Amino acid sequence: RTPQETTSRVIDLDLLLYGDGILYSEGLDIPRREILEYDFVLQPLAELLPNTVHPLSGDRLEQLLDQAAWSLGPAQWQPLNGS
Repeated sequence: RTPQETTSRVIDLDLLLYGDGILYSEGLDIPRREILEYDFVLQPLAELLPNTVHPLSGDRLEQLLDQAAWSLGPAQWQPLNGS
C-alpha cells in the first residue's frame, strides 16, 4: 500500500461498555472482560469516565483503578551507558 492510494480501509472497534448493559454472545462481550484484566484498558477508560459504574462489579471505574494491583505509572528510565 502506498501513501498515494485512497482505498477503503477496515476499522476495528472494541466496544468496552454499553451503558449498564450486560451481553455475552458469540463474538460480543459487553462489558469486555479485558477492562478488569488489563491496565492498558482500564486506566484510560477510568480517566475518561471515572464515575461510570462497571455493570458486573458495581464499582466505579475510578475505584477499580484505585484497587488494582497494577497501574500504568510513569516509566522509570535509566540512563544509557555510553561504553
